[in-house]
Amino acid sequence: MKKSLKLVVGVILCLSMLLSFVSCRYIDVFFNNDTKDKVSTDNDRIVPKGYTGGVCGSLTYHYEYAVYWLETYEEVLSAIELLKSHGSTIQRDIIFTYDTDMFDVKYCFEYKRSKAEPLEEGKNFFDRKIDEGSFQWYAFYDDVEIDDFMYIKTVGDYDVMCVSYAGTSGIYGDFETVENTDYLSIDWYGKDGDGYDIPKNELPINNEYDILYKGKLYCHLIFSETCLPEECYRDFLSTLTIIE
Repeated sequence: MKKSLKLVVGVILCLSMLLSFVSCRYIDVFFNNDTKDKVSTDNDRIVPKGYTGGVCGSLTYHYEYAVYWLETYEEVLSAIELLKSHGSTIQRDIIFTYDTDMFDVKYCFEYKRSKAEPLEEGKNFFDRKIDEGSFQWYAFYDDVEIDDFMYIKTVGDYDVMCVSYAGTSGIYGDFETVENTDYLSIDWYGKDGDGYDIPKNELPINNEYDILYKGKLYCHLIFSETCLPEECYRDFLSTLTIIE
């Protein structure tokens, strides 16, 4: 039962990435349904067999997209500076810079291969023009090495949190700038109940927090296993940062 729940939650974890693009390239992440792999030879593979990049095991995805993982927020800022020095465009993303031993935070830079200039030998990975790349935030509850999930596994196999975007368009950047984090709050379905049809639930029952800004839905915070401790809510929300 726990394994089945974890599989379902894993799919939800990547919902933000699924909605950010029109194609359904993430559906295979947790089901290993690599149909293109069955008709490919080792010589024409764009990535080695078993490679997931932490997000997807399908060759269909990897032919179109690529990822590069970073360990720290400082590395993200340096990467953005380099990218923008080449005139790159970056999609808006929500991250949290909450500094605590509770999480091991990683950042996934995802981009279309067709939008990236070739990487010159000996140069920093980000020392080139890459348009429409995005930096996605993952907070693992255990210490995790990036190499641990680059093959066979994906981030959905871990106790992890990520941001899922709200809004009807499902497009990155479809959210306003938060000018005062004091107006942010955490809610979930059934938090207070309604006295009739919705029972009061002390914790989210669908592994999803709603983050509200001025009382309106702003984004979702998805977790696979461990809830965010209530005593951390305010400090956590105060670190909301927009990458752009």
